[in-house]
Amino acid sequence: MEKSYSQIVSLIWSIADDVLRDVFLRGQYRDVILPMVVLRRLDALLEPTKTEVEEELADMGGDIDEGVLTDITGLTYYNTSKWTLNRLKAQAGMRF
Repeated sequence: MEKSYSQIVSLIWSIADDVLRDVFLRGQYRDVILPMVVLRRLDALLEPTKTEVEEELADMGGDIDEGVLTDITGLTYYNTSKWTLNRLKAQAGMRF
């Protein structure tokens, strides 16, 4: 079932109200939500090629070849960190 744009926006703000209440002032939510949405989108685009990038990084040693990594991801960016948002969530033991 496809959700409409307004339903998705409503869901995000309701989660913000539940999770961020008493941590941030309501006016500061946008300072947290927007960057996290962007980071999640970038992370989701890199997720299918993460294992291949990690294997290539191991083969490269300390000398990173940007062209090879962008060829693997098919994007103009890549993640050389071992961390992804899913791995961070698993490490923290969070349940969402």
